[in-house]
Amino acid sequence: MMTLFRDLGLVLGLLCLSLLPRLALLYSKGFEIFHADHAVFGLMAKHILEGRLMVYYYGQGYMGSIEAFMAALIYLFRGMDIYSVLLAPLAFYLLFLIVNFYLLKRVFGLKVSLMANLLLALSSPYLTALSVTALGGYPETL
Repeated sequence: MMTLFRDLGLVLGLLCLSLLPRLALLYSKGFEIFHADHAVFGLMAKHILEGRLMVYYYGQGYMGSIEAFMAALIYLFRGMDIYSVLLAPLAFYLLFLIVNFYLLKRVFGLKVSLMANLLLALSSPYLTALSVTALGGYPETL
């Protein structure tokens, strides 16, 4: 039981540590926030809330629409705005950290899992920017 609370505390700490640079980047004035891919995901999320469920990304028959479904879920709580669309890839990144923590802990042990996830939480500027940018296929890559 104590290991469960310890692991939960470590995961929450990693998530908070990971959120700080990403939210700072997301809400900074120097970051180019909106482009065409965001608009497509936002429109797809709006259509999902209207009841039009699609399997593929608009105009393509090979990339899924899971990011648009996540944005639609965030729309329900935050409303429709640019930041709601940009929080969808961030949510997938946080889920990736959680799964990665427990998978590495099971395979390699707690120390390796903690070190690897610290590197992911405090990642390079490129990965940090990718985790708050709605680009097609990013969640599938994780």
